[in-house]
Amino acid sequence: MPETTAPQERRTRSRPKYADGDKVRHMRAVAGLSQEELAERVGVSQPLISAIELGRRGPSLRVLHAIASAVGCKPVDLMPETRAS
Repeated sequence: MPETTAPQERRTRSRPKYADGDKVRHMRAVAGLSQEELAERVGVSQPLISAIELGRRGPSLRVLHAIASAVGCKPVDLMPETRAS
């Protein structure tokens, strides 16, 4: 009987967390944009915007800057808080 192997896990590159999904969602709502509208302005897919807001994916720095520009804030306003040690 042939040996069955488990499917290979999908490998994804870990990206530094440049954006806080809750902040992205809040600023998008303040700007009055849907995920679809934001995605169109940024040049990415709506599922990517959703994944960023849910914290499942991190945006590249280019996408972070484009999101900030689209919602009218600075990139740093979308970044996670850092805690002092």
